[in-house]
Amino acid sequence: MRRSHLYRRGLSFLLVAPSFLMAQDSSSVFRSDVRLKEVNLIASTKDGPVLDLTRDDFEIYEDGKRREIKLFLPQGPEPVSFRTVSSSPVVANTPAVTGAHTVILLDWLNTDLPDRAYASQKLTRMLSTVQPNDLVAIYVIERGLRVVHDFSSDPAILAEAVRRMRGNADTPPDLGAFGPATRATEEIARLDLRTRAAITQASLKQIQQRMAGIPGRKNLIWLSSRFGENWSPQTPGLAVYPVDSRGLTSGNPLDLAQSKAVPSLIAAAIQRADEKKIQQLSKEASLTGGHAYTGRNDLDAVMREILDDGATSYTLGYTVPEAPKPGKHTIRVRVARKGVTLRYADSFTVEKPTPPEDTAKRMGEAFTRPLDITELPIAGSARPIGDSVRLNIQVPTSLITLTPLGEGWQVRLDLAVRFIAPDDVGTGAAQYLLQTMNLPLAGDAYQKALTDGLSITAALSRPPTANSLRLLVRDVVTGVLGTLTLSIE
Repeated sequence: MRRSHLYRRGLSFLLVAPSFLMAQDSSSVFRSDVRLKEVNLIASTKDGPVLDLTRDDFEIYEDGKRREIKLFLPQGPEPVSFRTVSSSPVVANTPAVTGAHTVILLDWLNTDLPDRAYASQKLTRMLSTVQPNDLVAIYVIERGLRVVHDFSSDPAILAEAVRRMRGNADTPPDLGAFGPATRATEEIARLDLRTRAAITQASLKQIQQRMAGIPGRKNLIWLSSRFGENWSPQTPGLAVYPVDSRGLTSGNPLDLAQSKAVPSLIAAAIQRADEKKIQQLSKEASLTGGHAYTGRNDLDAVMREILDDGATSYTLGYTVPEAPKPGKHTIRVRVARKGVTLRYADSFTVEKPTPPEDTAKRMGEAFTRPLDITELPIAGSARPIGDSVRLNIQVPTSLITLTPLGEGWQVRLDLAVRFIAPDDVGTGAAQYLLQTMNLPLAGDAYQKALTDGLSITAALSRPPTANSLRLLVRDVVTGVLGTLTLSIE
């Protein structure tokens, strides 16, 4: 298998002069040095959800400082039009639909075989209740993250995807058969648990980056029988609903601890960690705006409750003129109406800037993961012309950094492409073509870019066997990036 490489200056990657295309009219245009922070919340009383609140009913505070609400987006349970496959030649990395988006994550890596079978059956039953306003994606963690099916509201399509998955299910790594309970075997077991935790955290991060650019309510239903000792709600923008796939349990909460293949000391340690996490799940889930479910056999009803829970919500947005400092920041939302309870993520964490030496690594990882990244929403199309491809890329100017340049402004973007062949093995197609673009904007071109967005056209030499490509666009100043997978057949 040939290893992919990252090439500077793009080889056969020819950049054509940028042009500006008309996009949808926007009533709000923000300067690129102003960041919009969104907070999604659910409002309810003892009688159920509250659907008639207005912008004036809310006040929002960040780190104790009141912010002006610039965006107010109520989300009701009304049906929406959803296209699983777009007929337009222009494809976006974010769904062109409004409504709550829910990822059902089947954590097979940390779920025992009997619990997997039971959870799959309950999932299939729940999918028969999917409605037009339920936007559902199904992912699975095995040795890594895999897409069963991306967002759809078609119950038949989703159920068929689960059926195919059950027929081709991968078996996650086991703790292995150990001999005597020696220190060496215990260290191996601990290493394996750390590996599981690392894979799980990486998968959650990929899902968060997949959902980052999708507006409105974003739910994660996390089906697992072992959430691990090191899980923390590091999924900004996602309301996490951990669901214990074991249902009702009695005595030892881990079937694994009953196995003679695992030394008793290790099994006892795993059991204590699991019991501790069950006690913490509700608190940790609430930090994200979600809720934990344990001790229930009706997993289909649980998943249906979660879909209904996120069907009505409010999204509030406020602008922050300065970049927030790295670290934890608190959010507080007040509502004027008495008797109304709000549920939302009451804090967020800003990570330290990525060191320059990690940039190439992150871009390389973005090409190989199964999900597109929507931190930077982008759209585009790829049209084959002979042995080349004409690529059109559309980027919202309000989400990228403009820096002063003379009497105008400048945009600095990394643009990279990875061609993909059907087998993606030994064809030479899996190569990265990279070029850093410095685009000057002044006068009318600057004003037009602010309102219409930025469009870039590129001509690329196409490897003979390539039938698709993954596009990556990265803001050089902030490091924020987006990826988009396009068919070129």
